[in-house]
Amino acid sequence: MVHIWEEREGNRDCYNLYEDLLNQDLRVEWTCGKVPGSFFASEIFRHFAEILDAWGNSEYLTFFGDHSLILKSHGQSHMTFFKNRFSRKGLFLLDEPENALSPGMQLELVRLLR
Repeated sequence: MVHIWEEREGNRDCYNLYEDLLNQDLRVEWTCGKVPGSFFASEIFRHFAEILDAWGNSEYLTFFGDHSLILKSHGQSHMTFFKNRFSRKGLFLLDEPENALSPGMQLELVRLLR
């Protein structure tokens, strides 16, 4: 299951007729059982962090060093997420993960993904 944290849908100026057909041609097959994973997009990460923060002292905060992601800078909260999420095996789909990162943190992300 892939969770995408988003508050509301955005509006587009144009419709891509191929978008609806894409899922008909994509097939994912797990040969060794299910693979955990997640989708990351910078523009929806803030909403994810707000929901996590609203859960307060939830057990989910332990995945992020027991600290709110909202209290960190945008780049620091991204790196905290990456370090904790990518320490587990899985399939991770990333959409411009470097957006909020300084050049130094971008290099750290590259090392993390190796």
